[in-house]
Amino acid sequence: MTYGLGSMRRRVAWVGHRASDAAICGDHELEVEQCASIMGRSAASNYSASYEERLGFRDSWSSNDQGLAEQMLGPSSGGAELTVIPFRASELLDNVPGVAAISSSMFMSLSTRLRLKEFGEEGIVQTPQILEIASEGRPTYDDLAVLLGVPFVAKGDGSVSGSECFVVESAADFDVAVRRCGARLNTAWEFVPGPSLNFHFACFESGIAVPPPTIQLIEGASSITPFHFAGSDFDTGCDDATLAAARSQVRSLASHLRDRGYRGFGGVDVVVDGAGRACVVDLNPRLQGSTLPLSRGIRSTLGVGVGSLQVASFEGEDNDLVGSMADLPAHAPEWGGQIFIRHEAQSEVLAPETLRDGAVRWLGEEWVDVPHDMWSLSDTALLVCDCARPSLVIRPGALICRILYGANGYALAQRFASERVLRQVVASAQATDS
Repeated sequence: MTYGLGSMRRRVAWVGHRASDAAICGDHELEVEQCASIMGRSAASNYSASYEERLGFRDSWSSNDQGLAEQMLGPSSGGAELTVIPFRASELLDNVPGVAAISSSMFMSLSTRLRLKEFGEEGIVQTPQILEIASEGRPTYDDLAVLLGVPFVAKGDGSVSGSECFVVESAADFDVAVRRCGARLNTAWEFVPGPSLNFHFACFESGIAVPPPTIQLIEGASSITPFHFAGSDFDTGCDDATLAAARSQVRSLASHLRDRGYRGFGGVDVVVDGAGRACVVDLNPRLQGSTLPLSRGIRSTLGVGVGSLQVASFEGEDNDLVGSMADLPAHAPEWGGQIFIRHEAQSEVLAPETLRDGAVRWLGEEWVDVPHDMWSLSDTALLVCDCARPSLVIRPGALICRILYGANGYALAQRFASERVLRQVVASAQATDS
């Protein structure tokens, strides 16, 4: 089984770190959320309704500019789909001019949570009990409570950052999930309590690699949707046995995908319960929101980041790289992490003119802008990126920026968010109101 891919590959160009992180695909346009999620988009909801405005091409180049992609990557060949992706933080991924990614057919096939259910039933990985709850003939809350226990989790297919992941403790909770998701609500899951670890895996011609994981930083948007992704930290707080149990599941899944044609990076979320049972709860066949700090960490150790490794995985010249990645630590708290700053108010606000991507350092009494050196973040330096474009309308829940920090830098990142980012947003809102 090749998940609709066969030997087809999509070749990708990353251009212009100031452009939005979404994609234009050959002769056809995918929905913004689908395109952006292929590369781990930061905030499609930040962009205005117009497709061109959403993608940020209006001031620079046409969305149909195949010529530019041909110049960057060379002529398309071998049935490959040619894709142009302007990626806002491309410098974190080595500034490589060309990157390979899996085709949209494989991406869509693996992205459905029903595929993960199949993998569990085939014994490829261990998953919680998963039930399909399609709109037609959907089981009742009482039926699911008997089969899965209470609480259970109901998920909308294709949801991002926990937005359609509901913890259901009553019939009323289930009704809320159905109303919000409609036909997208297609699976119900056994609830597995425990830390949620996010892993990357890399599939090469010559083998697989599983870099150090992060612990997912979760904040509750509400009691019924408590799994709102707010960041990631390489200091997982987990013991060696927990990490080993989770890693074994990721390696099993990565090996299965590699044998069936998958190349490049992907992501897996694993929850380990109190009894040591490691359950795969999500598969992301793409780069993820946690890829940027991972690339920074890998580059600080190996001298190359995820961009270069992604290219190598498709070119087949990767023996040395696979061996090098095998030498990465199983746990890397010294790599730091990141937090996402979202607009939590209920009204729209204009992005502040003063908020910009860049590096800052706390010098004991004030924040100071410093040269953009993302590879040597210390406990007093932060990297701010993916900032909402000035004067862009930021909707409730949308991303304002993300902040990357070094070892032990979580509290410092929170302080910067409070003292600089959120104060600027409040000032922008007050200026708009006046």
